[in-house]
Amino acid sequence: NSATLPTDLTAAFSALQRPATAADAVPANVDAAMSGSGVNVSDSRLALSTSGASLWIVPGLASTCMVTQMAGGTSSMCTTNASAETKGLVTGIFDRNQNAAGQEWAGILPTGVTNVLAQNAGSTLPVSISSDGGFMQPVTAPQTLSFTDPGGAQVSLPVTPAPLASLTAGTPTCSSN
Repeated sequence: NSATLPTDLTAAFSALQRPATAADAVPANVDAAMSGSGVNVSDSRLALSTSGASLWIVPGLASTCMVTQMAGGTSSMCTTNASAETKGLVTGIFDRNQNAAGQEWAGILPTGVTNVLAQNAGSTLPVSISSDGGFMQPVTAPQTLSFTDPGGAQVSLPVTPAPLASLTAGTPTCSSN
C-alpha cells in the first residue's frame, strides 16, 4: 500500500498524497502489463482526465511510471524515483490520429512546479497543469518543456515524441526523461 512508498516520492506528487478513489484504478490491460515491473498498480492515481485522454502515476519503490491512455491506445514511460521527484514524468506522443506532424506532450509534474512552458522553434506556450500535476499539451515541432522547480531552479527537458501503442502483457516500455 502507499504507506510503503518512499517518503520523498509521496511528498513530490500531490496525487500520491490523497486517498485512492475508484477513478484511480488503471485499465485492466495496464494492470496486466505492469505486473512484475517493480511498480505497484494498486497505488496508482489518476492525475488528469480530459476529453479522450487520461494520465495515471504508477509508483514503486525504485521507479515510477506514467500511463497515458487515449483513443489511439495506451502507452507508458518509467523513470527512477529520483528523476521523477525532480523532473516529473514527461513524454511526447504523436497526436490521437497517429499523425507525426501533430504531437502532444503528456506529463505529471512534481507539486510546486511553476512557469510551465512548451517551446518550439517559433513559439512558447504556457501549459496548464491539473491540481494533481497532470497535463496534455498539443504542440507542433516540439523542442523543450521548461518549468521552475519548487526550489526556484529552472528545469528544461527535451521531449521526443513516440508513437502511442497498446500495452500488452509483459514488461512495459520504460524510458528515462
